[in-house]
Amino acid sequence: MTGLATSWRPGDGYHALERKLVELAANSEPLDLIGNGGVPSFADMRAWGPDRSVRAGVIRYLLVDHGLSAAAKGIEIRGVRIDGCLNLENEQELRALKLDCCSLDDAGGLVVDRARVPVLAITRSWLATLSGEGLAVRGDLDLRGTSVPGVVSLPGAHVTGSLRCEGSALGIALDPDSDLNALVGIAMSVRGDVRLSGGFTASGAVRLTQAEISGSLYCGTADLGCNKEGNGLGARGLRVGGNVYLRTGFVTGGAVWLGGAEVTGEMICTGARLGANADNDSLFGDAMRVGRDLVLDDVHASGAIRLNRAVISGKLSAVSAHVGANKNNGRALACDEVVVRSHARLARLTTCGVARFTLGDVLGHLDLTGAQLHGRDDDGDSLILSRMRVGGSVFLTNASTTGAALLVQARITGQLRCNAADLGRSKRGTSLLGDAMHVGDNVHFDDGFTAAGAVLLRRARISGDLCWAPAQAPGGEVDLEGAQAHRVKDDWRGERAASCAYWPTKGTHLAGFRYDGFGSDEPASAAQRIDWISRQYRPRTGDGGAAKNASDDTSSETPRELADRRLGVPFATEPYKQLAEVYRRAGQDDNARAVEIARRRALRTYENLDRYHWTMNWLSYHTIRYGFETWRAARWLLVLYATVFVGLCAAEHGRGLIMPIDPTATHVHHVTAENCQGGRWYPCFYPAGYAADVVIPGVNLYETASWRPSGSGMTAAIWSATALGWLLTTVMIVGYSGLARRD
Repeated sequence: MTGLATSWRPGDGYHALERKLVELAANSEPLDLIGNGGVPSFADMRAWGPDRSVRAGVIRYLLVDHGLSAAAKGIEIRGVRIDGCLNLENEQELRALKLDCCSLDDAGGLVVDRARVPVLAITRSWLATLSGEGLAVRGDLDLRGTSVPGVVSLPGAHVTGSLRCEGSALGIALDPDSDLNALVGIAMSVRGDVRLSGGFTASGAVRLTQAEISGSLYCGTADLGCNKEGNGLGARGLRVGGNVYLRTGFVTGGAVWLGGAEVTGEMICTGARLGANADNDSLFGDAMRVGRDLVLDDVHASGAIRLNRAVISGKLSAVSAHVGANKNNGRALACDEVVVRSHARLARLTTCGVARFTLGDVLGHLDLTGAQLHGRDDDGDSLILSRMRVGGSVFLTNASTTGAALLVQARITGQLRCNAADLGRSKRGTSLLGDAMHVGDNVHFDDGFTAAGAVLLRRARISGDLCWAPAQAPGGEVDLEGAQAHRVKDDWRGERAASCAYWPTKGTHLAGFRYDGFGSDEPASAAQRIDWISRQYRPRTGDGGAAKNASDDTSSETPRELADRRLGVPFATEPYKQLAEVYRRAGQDDNARAVEIARRRALRTYENLDRYHWTMNWLSYHTIRYGFETWRAARWLLVLYATVFVGLCAAEHGRGLIMPIDPTATHVHHVTAENCQGGRWYPCFYPAGYAADVVIPGVNLYETASWRPSGSGMTAAIWSATALGWLLTTVMIVGYSGLARRD
């Protein structure tokens, strides 16, 4: 490299073109061999002969060894081939150097390590390589339209102006054994903008690790290759005082690595096409900070997008983006502990992996409307929002997932809208898991919502309405144990009523579910609500389980469904009490009584009662409806009285069925029930009074004191009527006293 650079020494003669250069440079005039002609090709530049050549040593002498007067501003050359390596290393008092349409095809290229220059511009030129470690440029570093087969190396460089590489082509002949970085700006500082746009290409990567750009980074219509680390743009710890633009036309063969980067303004990646590294990550933004919006609309990423612990002061937008997945964990969008201080708009997002937001904060809405989440993790989950805090609403409207959606302990200030969503199923048999989540407004499972598996909302808190109107019953259970909602709005119209409003028959768990009322336009009847509750239980049998045909297929049932089928969901009276309380608060006392009756009757069906309690339950139901319809006992007592009266009327005319208690009345006076001889010697028999004495406790018309039944059959009938009378009267008293209503 140094041999060619020293092929000319001060005191040697000049060629004609070199002499002209010296004369023009002394007056700060350009050497222009192109004029108004067209821009020559790079091949033509490299083919120029001695008549278009200037030795590198001459240029160095003019810039360094005071070959120019103090008044001269620098050297400006157009259309010249420079022989040798132009080595300006460690030079601190360089003047401006401007080369346009020039060729520096020596392998050494341009060396300006630790040099100081006011302006360095090499535009539309062929430059073998540029080495500028620690370079200080007080103006712009301009490489527009220049082709550099090797590396542009600027680690630690300081550019007071801008770094301009619009239309440049770097690294087209990189050494395959190198790290394959075409532009190296590690710890580089640029006060202005860095412009890698306007058709900029790099066969290798652009590395801006720990670089500081006070202006903006422009990479629109840029095409970057990939280094051996798998990155197309490696900018770990990058600091940008303005904006970052990786807009339409930005293409990389590898990943964009922005871990720990800080962008004061916005980062716009609309329409970018991103490759991936060895882990199949396309955008690595862990711990990145963006002062305004991060826009990834219409991005096509062959790998995953990682934003773990990122802080985005504006909105996060990935509308219509297409994202691949990390090959190690299957994640397509990894946003654990992300903070978005506005909305997160992911409408029509398409992924080949899992979208994961955990322990993060979105101060606005989280919009996944129309998202297509086709990937699943090892558990079969496609969307993970567990322990996520959302200041607005979560929209899953028209979204589709291959696996389950997880919202465990999520905190949503607004609504959770799953309108027309189509949720797949995890390996646990779950479509949506929202245990212990808090929603400040309504939760919607309506307008065509479908779920291939269970919908689990155990201990969920819903301040608004739970809107349930799916297109069909879910493929698993609906578990609302311990949940709370303002109202339940479900659709019982038309054919939905026959299907219990598509609440699943294999398990609707309502134990501990609290709600204030119903908000349906056509509310279900009390009988339908009772059926809604009772469907969660299975009748108990002697062997402790519900009977099931041995030929029934159980392969699609979850472990919980199998347990519920064998043992029945543990019976609890609380769902009935909750429903009755809702009816009472609404002034629907008749419905409340119907529910209370159904609750007590359900004990015989779903609880393993012993024979005594089963019998007492049965008796209380058929007599006084557990104290809610005590008049039924009075009716039965009246029926019993009428039956006994009719029987006594018949017995009165029967031979010897009713006899006087005093034997002398029969043997001396020949008194009978049918003929008491006017009561001259003995009281007459009156069936109505005798029936009252027999049936009604506490009534004494003295009929039973004068007459008795005769024969074992008649005696048994009278004693049975007396026992039934006492029983019915006792039950009626218990009913009126309220004791029967106690649990």
